[in-house]
Amino acid sequence: MEIKFNYVGIGYRFVAQLIDGVILFIIYYLIGLAVFGAPTWSAYGAGATALALLNTLVGFLYFVLLEGTAGATVGKMALKMKVVKEDGGPCGLVASLIRNILRIVDALPFLYIIGMILIARSSKKQRLGDRIAHTVVVKPPFKESPTPPTAGPAVKYCINCGAEISSEAKFCPKCGAEQ
Repeated sequence: MEIKFNYVGIGYRFVAQLIDGVILFIIYYLIGLAVFGAPTWSAYGAGATALALLNTLVGFLYFVLLEGTAGATVGKMALKMKVVKEDGGPCGLVASLIRNILRIVDALPFLYIIGMILIARSSKKQRLGDRIAHTVVVKPPFKESPTPPTAGPAVKYCINCGAEISSEAKFCPKCGAEQ
């Protein structure tokens, strides 16, 4: 049985990434407040380096854990997107870890150029991380319009007593009148 997916391309992924970026910016800002006590863009030295490394780890874990356990980040959830295995099974933590480690390559040389090229050239719209992890990003299939109900057998009413009878009936089963 072949599973038909509605694969997600660059546009939806970009919007989901923007949503995730806003969420991560807020998280990074709160971490910065906790570390430095006040918003500052002029932090230098070991503290700033440690903060950058911590933020990188938090961002990495955000993607790995959410996609690995829920199948989607908040941005993907907002757009009703999901990361699944190519066979339709859940992504899982191992596949999520693989696809997100390779996000570094997909992001090269800048602005996810490699990832965008690979998505555009793939029938399943997969970036390198998806190909190696055997995952795809999908949206639920569009539901078809329900089929209108078919008309049942024609019904008529007895000319004598008004009882409902089959359209083929020659006599009313209730009163016996000829139809």
